Amino acid sequence: MVLDDWPALRQRAGDNWQRELFEGADFDAQAAKVLQSPQVLAPAGAAAGNWFVAPADNKMAEGLAGWKLFYQGAGWVLYQSGSALAPESPKAAEHKGLPGCKH
Repeated sequence: MVLDDWPALRQRAGDNWQRELFEGADFDAQAAKVLQSPQVLAPAGAAAGNWFVAPADNKMAEGLAGWKLFYQGAGWVLYQSGSALAPESPKAAEHKGLPGCKH
């Protein structure tokens, strides 16, 4: 998905990559489905396994529940969503021994 305020961009975008995307979407309904508003981030943060990459100055995911900064590059940031944020701890051995071993 590509997130932005697409109705606003239709009004003010110059000759740039965003215009290429929304004008292309006018001709391809399937491709148009990837153009989403930033509001999809909130529900996507509730599901495990989603990723969001953005320019470093983009603050869309900051403060949204479920999103955690995973990595920051020189000019971009990568966020991860959902329960995958908290790794599971291994289960305790509960004082179990190997067969034939005396404790």
